[in-house]
Amino acid sequence: MPLSRPNWAHRLALTALVISTSYVIALQAFRSAWYRDYLVQQLCVAQAPWRDHAATTLASLGAEAQLLEGMRHPQEEVRDAARRALDAHWFQSAGVEAARQLLQAEAASSQERHAEALQMLDEVVHAYPAFAEGWNRRAAVLWRMGRTGACLQSCERALDLNHDLYGAWLGLALCHMHLGDSGEARRSLRAYLALQPFDLVAVDSLQKCERLAQLEEREYQLAVAGLEASAFNKPGAE
Repeated sequence: MPLSRPNWAHRLALTALVISTSYVIALQAFRSAWYRDYLVQQLCVAQAPWRDHAATTLASLGAEAQLLEGMRHPQEEVRDAARRALDAHWFQSAGVEAARQLLQAEAASSQERHAEALQMLDEVVHAYPAFAEGWNRRAAVLWRMGRTGACLQSCERALDLNHDLYGAWLGLALCHMHLGDSGEARRSLRAYLALQPFDLVAVDSLQKCERLAQLEEREYQLAVAGLEASAFNKPGAE
């Protein structure tokens, strides 16, 4: 028997309600802590490409803390997947146009057209002043140009905007080492290694800085002892 018009409209309304309710439930589940935990599990135990899919989905949900933890995982494949997803997330955080300009600047710098790349990046950070990755890429170009002081300032600006931007911590460490400030270099390297603990080159650099600091402290103590002995041995000294 055909449905009457009121019954048909009622059934249609009920169907629409069920669909919309299901969508809301699915969306809430997609954003739930349970789903994030599931993705973290997939990141750690699944094989490619499911591992990469889990990492990318975590990035789309803004799960930076989980990806940062993934970068400290014992398995290199897990660390790489988490890092790639987080890098892409930060790279695109100011939108498509800003990301396109970063790519153009990177292409220019890779061809040794550093001044042109810097001009592009200056325009990016002017248009998007809160874009941490823009400041980070600008710092990299300044380093290649040998402008250590400006590079340091750009790294600091990037870290003010994103304290977990590990590349900026490494850039800051390089600047301080180049300027001879071993104390700040050690601090920056420790911050970097807290995010990238398996970078053996950085571990070795920190150990060298620690040894240098010990030598500097020993030399300082010897100098102080020498001054004290000199003062004590002066004629008339009690």
